Amino acid sequence: MISKPFAALSIAVGTGKIGYVFMVDGDLMDWGLSLAAAKSQDKAATKVAEWIKFYMPSVIVTERLTLHIRKSGQTLRNIEAIEKLVQDSGIHHVDVERVQFYANKYEEIQALTKRYPQITNWAPRKRRLWESEHPNTVLFEALSLVEEVK
Repeated sequence: MISKPFAALSIAVGTGKIGYVFMVDGDLMDWGLSLAAAKSQDKAATKVAEWIKFYMPSVIVTERLTLHIRKSGQTLRNIEAIEKLVQDSGIHHVDVERVQFYANKYEEIQALTKRYPQITNWAPRKRRLWESEHPNTVLFEALSLVEEVK
């Protein structure tokens, strides 16, 4: 009997960015992000629907909205639009509370690149106080979310 591989699409939303990682049986296969999709709920839902159609995952992982979440505004509206789309898709959905196990996100990124060296070139350097957060950080948020499900 041949069983279907366990394919997970993990989606993370940050200010001005939406990213994903795609894993098959625990192996990181692909990743990407969109800045344009973060501009509205409709664009966010449309882009995520494209990713779902392309990857055909067994499970979709998203961030759970809690009282302690530090996201607001358009980011929250995008998360809600994605949640609705995923629930309507009929694909198994797991929402995970984002828990920080490291002193900061850059230490977490460093740890994740050791486990998944193929994404190392996408790791942003630690930002200076006056710099904006690099868009690629959302990829590592998505990776962290799926790590909690594994």
